[in-house]
Amino acid sequence: MCPQCSNTHTYATKRRNTSVQNNIISPDKLAGAFAVIKRDPDDIEETAFVDSEEASSNQQEVANALSEILAEKLPGAEIETMVHIETEEAGTSQVVLFPCHLCKAVFNKKKILQKHINSHQDFKPAVPLQKASPNSKKRKFNVAFHTVYPTKTRRATVARRRVILDMDSSPTAAQAIVLAASRPDIDLIAINCVAGRVSVLNACENALRVLKACGRDDVQVCRGAEKSLLGLCGRDENLPGLSWSRKIEGHVQAEHSVSSLIRSVNENPGEISLICMGPLTNLALALRLDPLVANHLKELYIVGGNVEAQGDISACAEQNFMFDPEAAHIVLQEIRNAHILPYEISQRHCMPFANCVSWLNNGTEISSFLFDCFTSEELSLQAKTGMVSPEVFAVSMMIDSTIVLEKDQVFATVELKGDYTRGQMVVDKRGFLNKPANVFIVKNMDLGKTQALFGSVFSMIEESDSLTLTPITLAGPGKDHVPILLKEIKINVV
Repeated sequence: MCPQCSNTHTYATKRRNTSVQNNIISPDKLAGAFAVIKRDPDDIEETAFVDSEEASSNQQEVANALSEILAEKLPGAEIETMVHIETEEAGTSQVVLFPCHLCKAVFNKKKILQKHINSHQDFKPAVPLQKASPNSKKRKFNVAFHTVYPTKTRRATVARRRVILDMDSSPTAAQAIVLAASRPDIDLIAINCVAGRVSVLNACENALRVLKACGRDDVQVCRGAEKSLLGLCGRDENLPGLSWSRKIEGHVQAEHSVSSLIRSVNENPGEISLICMGPLTNLALALRLDPLVANHLKELYIVGGNVEAQGDISACAEQNFMFDPEAAHIVLQEIRNAHILPYEISQRHCMPFANCVSWLNNGTEISSFLFDCFTSEELSLQAKTGMVSPEVFAVSMMIDSTIVLEKDQVFATVELKGDYTRGQMVVDKRGFLNKPANVFIVKNMDLGKTQALFGSVFSMIEESDSLTLTPITLAGPGKDHVPILLKEIKINVV
């Protein structure tokens, strides 16, 4: 009978005929394995070693030493392999005995031997004693593997920046609204209107017209200050473009812009980005009502002021600061680390009119609305000088801060008493006033990135089948005929 598979065949006979002595580890065998031949260095030849009588004597010494050690470790016991089979003849029958490799016990059945081996407390077999037969039932383990990662695929979410626009009204301000309202990464909370180039009521109506063209009726429009802090009003007549005479859809919020700004900033501290594109009257009133607004704002971008004493509505003042110098003075006094885009810097960054033509000739409701914001005279001027849109630059800087290539951190304030310089921004570049820096003055921008951001608005909008393009051309000596937009007119370029 085979001790491994419990079957009787010729292997069992061969197993019994094998001498048990072959499995016994004797001191002579161990001595032969560890024998070391002692040689004199003078007797060693260069080519080979020569056997000597010292090898046998050395081997005998090692064997005697091992015998003494083994006799002390296992007195009266034979060194055998872990498991072997001993046979005894009882008359004509043979009995197979199974000795325990952990003690001296011997058993005639494997099952009894297995129970006996398991009774040893310290026994932990590395391999099974019996090989499982092919027909034996295999145990099935119900193992469940759990992971900390969810099984459902997670969609990448874009962190949306919460933005409030504070503005009056102009064609370039409409472009800024389109850019902010069309970006999926911007949460446009509100548009706070203020009196400036037009009255605050006209500014609210124009903001509703732009949001309607963008399909963003969810953005609230709030009515702000009707006059500057000293009582200067915006003009009552609206902008001359055709877009500003469209039908108004939507309503203005009952909450005032100043109250809305204070509530939104205090409810979301450190989350609101404010972009001021007109006079700073609303922000100045909010700072006077609640000075904590300055600390709770995440960032502030201001379109206005000047750094080279060049003005657009006076000899040396920019119109947003000139309309309410006291409000600009309060804001620069209370706010820290605001980014200011001056008038002269924005004038140097002109987008090529050929690019604007391709955007505005997109054939969508937005492109049609933006085109109708300008008069033919304004388009003719932009065809020669390029399109200047500081409001678009401000929104682009908020979206991608790397657009700002160069800026200076300085102290800035506003002149209030000069007969000719009232409203001019005073920039202390050399530190004569000995006051800490409070603003960042933008000096250079990446015009290519700005064009890409604004152009992406029109690439995201599908063309409308209801609009029919009727190209117009730029006509003039030495000028290529460039198709522009939707109305059959001609713009003469000198």
